[in-house]
Amino acid sequence: MQAFSSIGRGLSGLTRLSGRDTRAQFWSFAIFAMALPYVAMSGFVPPVLEDLLAGTPSSVEKYILVTCAGLALTVALLAAAVTRRLHDSGRSGWWGVPPLPLLALAMFGSSKLMWGSGGHAQPEVGLLFIAVFVAGALYNVTFVMLLFMLSRQGTGLANRFGPAPEPLAV
Repeated sequence: MQAFSSIGRGLSGLTRLSGRDTRAQFWSFAIFAMALPYVAMSGFVPPVLEDLLAGTPSSVEKYILVTCAGLALTVALLAAAVTRRLHDSGRSGWWGVPPLPLLALAMFGSSKLMWGSGGHAQPEVGLLFIAVFVAGALYNVTFVMLLFMLSRQGTGLANRFGPAPEPLAV
């Protein structure tokens, strides 16, 4: 029952970047917010993959579009919740931003490496591979740091972001 309360609270606070969330409130909503785009995309991915395997010319663009839409939905659902969770431990919500541009660079660079050459040799592929590799490695480091910050216990007392959050009733 507490998980449903957390999901409802998270959905009602999609645009609220102020305040604080407990670990239980955040993780219940985060699991829902990460699963929802996959469920939503499950209807779009099979036909796109079918086109991709058949070699349909526009299938790569469709695949990239569906993937980006799913990622954008996940980020939109989690942005405010991550900010409130970071606030609970006394950190600024800006700590949630560093993984995002690195993920975008790795995703778009990977798609360029996989589908961008059109079968022709490209001299800059080596540099692009290195950039994608470094972006992916840095993304992993920043994401693990963010997970660590999100998993830490809150301050328990009022801080510069507001009073301690009330635990949800069971």
